[in-house]
Amino acid sequence: MRHYTLLFLFTLLLASCGETKSDYTEFMGISMGEPSTTFIQKLEANGFLDQGRDPGTNQQCLLGSFAGKSPCIILVKENDWSKVEKVSVFFPVSDDSEARATYETLKGSLTEKYKSADIHTFDNDDLVSTDFKLKNGGSISLGIIDVAGEDGKRVLLTYEDSSENNNSHRRLRDEL
Repeated sequence: MRHYTLLFLFTLLLASCGETKSDYTEFMGISMGEPSTTFIQKLEANGFLDQGRDPGTNQQCLLGSFAGKSPCIILVKENDWSKVEKVSVFFPVSDDSEARATYETLKGSLTEKYKSADIHTFDNDDLVSTDFKLKNGGSISLGIIDVAGEDGKRVLLTYEDSSENNNSHRRLRDEL
């Protein structure tokens, strides 16, 4: 009897400590809880070209098509434990009206997909942005930005994993 009780308690411990796919934010269906090398390999399998590390940010840089737009620049930031913390998508430079149209299309799609998220939009002549706070603690930010030295604007889409997934308590729990 004692053996079954210990087995039951061990099973409960594993179930409560194990992380599920939904614990992490996803980008293109790829969990941001993946090691960054695995995450980048999966992006390459989806047609993105690895450009190495961006010298200014030390983030992995990839080029490819995203949401029907090309070329998009993808920056992948890893945390101290080599897991993906943040993914930024810089859409091609465009004029104001095209950037606004791309923004509105993406905003509509994200709102439909993440309708249970806490959504905040800020819109005035100088700044347009929408933030989605996800149930798992992660976030998605969408905005239109001016980039120094470029003629036009870019749409920027950023996926950020939950800060809980990037803190030392979570790391300790994962290592136990």
